[in-house]
Amino acid sequence: MPTAERILKDYKSIYMRFEKLNRNLIEENTNYGYTQMYKHFEGLSEAKLCTKIAHSDYTSYTVTGLIEIDDYREPLIEILEGCEKENGKVTQKIIGDDINIPNSAQYTKLFGSISLAKLRADLNQSTIVHLRDEDLAELEDEMIKEMRRCKSKHGKTTVKLYREMDTDLSVRHITRHFGTFSKAKLEALEDPKQVHLSDSERNRINSLAKESKMEILEGLLMGDAWIGDSRDGKGYRLRIECTSKEFLEYASNLLGDVSITVRFSKDAEDLAEKNRRHGYSVNEEDIEDEYKLSTWNLPVFRQMRNLWYPDGEKRFPDDLDITPDKARIWYAGDGTLTPNGYCIIYAHNEVDRTDFMESLFDDTPFNPSFNYTGGGGLQFTKEESKEFLEWLGEPVPGYEYKWDIQN
Repeated sequence: MPTAERILKDYKSIYMRFEKLNRNLIEENTNYGYTQMYKHFEGLSEAKLCTKIAHSDYTSYTVTGLIEIDDYREPLIEILEGCEKENGKVTQKIIGDDINIPNSAQYTKLFGSISLAKLRADLNQSTIVHLRDEDLAELEDEMIKEMRRCKSKHGKTTVKLYREMDTDLSVRHITRHFGTFSKAKLEALEDPKQVHLSDSERNRINSLAKESKMEILEGLLMGDAWIGDSRDGKGYRLRIECTSKEFLEYASNLLGDVSITVRFSKDAEDLAEKNRRHGYSVNEEDIEDEYKLSTWNLPVFRQMRNLWYPDGEKRFPDDLDITPDKARIWYAGDGTLTPNGYCIIYAHNEVDRTDFMESLFDDTPFNPSFNYTGGGGLQFTKEESKEFLEWLGEPVPGYEYKWDIQN
């Protein structure tokens, strides 16, 4: 897990390179992602402010979206409030025509836009604030904070309860930025249990899973994914954890609406300690943060739970078949390419059914044998391995190295 000092240093470096700082740039230019920032700061706004304070020589700092520079901002807010009192409204045209009002560039520099400045001012509801998409992006931290405040106050966050909140950020602002109020709740509360689907929407997504996503779901289940027992309080949903956020986001995109979130799960220090408790030797340099993909709680997962967990432990169904797409996801998660050029797919839960495991590939050009090394799995010959990788298709994002048979 990165320290606050590391985050501030990285954020400053990103700004110096791109002359702006936002979520996408942080995701693309750090190896720990965006959500780690919340472990040290209330949001990106506070991190930006701390970056400025921590680097006093950083005089060219102009990332201004939400930074509180009261000495400069308060007088401009008072001018907007006076403008509304005199004209009954505040518009771009009034600001441009009135020589007593600073021009829009001043507001943009300190607030990000005229709309954001108007949102900060204590204006009447008759003054409509038209926020651009980039304005809403700047306000994402505040939206998340307001939704968390609603949950803290009421024990939950609903559209009705949020509308009763004393806040400048409306439900309309939230749904426009996040897509739906439910998706905003996932981002803010990090708890799928807080998000509810209508019966019609659940039926639609359930049909989608059954009709066009089953190969992806089974490929994930053949690897490290699991379907929890409803007694865990989270219903019947498929989940998978791994250190490759890129792979989980790829799988989430393949699943479409069936998937609801890919989130940070455990930091590297926690994982290292967990491995130690289980008796594994740990090289902390090789341990990375872990992320989790979660799906909706759907009837199809109850059916799959009964099929894949007949006695409480995960077992491959007797009628399971193999396809390139299914095997591709399975190999990405549980496969390896040895230094000698052999492909192996591990299946520790099936070491007592070697004949069954080998028979999975009866209808393919390959004849892997079950090897007990490393806990047990299917091993392909060196000659087969190259053809097997070609049969699987393009490398899976996050695990491209497992296809690099040349090296």
